[in-house]
Amino acid sequence: MLEIRHLTVCHEDVFLLNNITFQLENQEWHAIAGPSGAGKSLTAHAICSLLPKNMERLSGSVIFEGEDVTKMEKKRLDVLASRSISYIFQDPRHSFFPLLSMYKQWDDMVKVQYPGLSKKERKVKMLNALDAVKLPAVILKSYPSQLSGGQIQRVALAAAWLMKPKLIIADEPTSALDAVTSQLIMELLENLREETECSILMISHDLREVLHYLADGCIIEQGRAASVLLSPQFTVTRQLCRAIPLLKRPKMEERVH
Repeated sequence: MLEIRHLTVCHEDVFLLNNITFQLENQEWHAIAGPSGAGKSLTAHAICSLLPKNMERLSGSVIFEGEDVTKMEKKRLDVLASRSISYIFQDPRHSFFPLLSMYKQWDDMVKVQYPGLSKKERKVKMLNALDAVKLPAVILKSYPSQLSGGQIQRVALAAAWLMKPKLIIADEPTSALDAVTSQLIMELLENLREETECSILMISHDLREVLHYLADGCIIEQGRAASVLLSPQFTVTRQLCRAIPLLKRPKMEERVH
């Protein structure tokens, strides 16, 4: 469904991504991990040609459902990005216009995706989306600034649920949230994948299924997450594994004191 082939991106004379290659099949969940500055988010943004103007794609292709995204005209790319691929960002507030209620923003979005629906039918779809992410109907009357971090992230998930995309790209959607809310977001993403049969590409350290580990703009290890973590081949990957905290139940005497 998504295949990235030899993707190379540079800024002036510095290579930011170097020969990135991987494939994502239908309904798979892949994670891109790595230290800060490794090129994780840049890889995600390159999929829909969302690179900053001062960066250049030197070579490589991004094949989505048989089409090379890098060769698409802007109009076709905009349709693809709005209907088939959904981005969920680390701070989703930037995805919403601050001066419009969620109802107004969603209504415009649903009109595009489902042009034949009446106003009542569109609202039913919105309410179903909120219910899917465990949010009350009153959210539709709210503005982005009135929502907490966990609420706005769930609103972004609900928007993805509304659009029924084939691919969700989630760029560290839980990094700014507490542990309980983060767990809820991960569960909702899994529910979304099951209900819509979409694929998920996550920039995260939640290593669920397939892992691509980046360092200095290159994929140095990839495979099933369990295999990579159990038998890391490179120093930086071994350092990641050693950094994973091990929780153990305290002994009775330790709890008493």
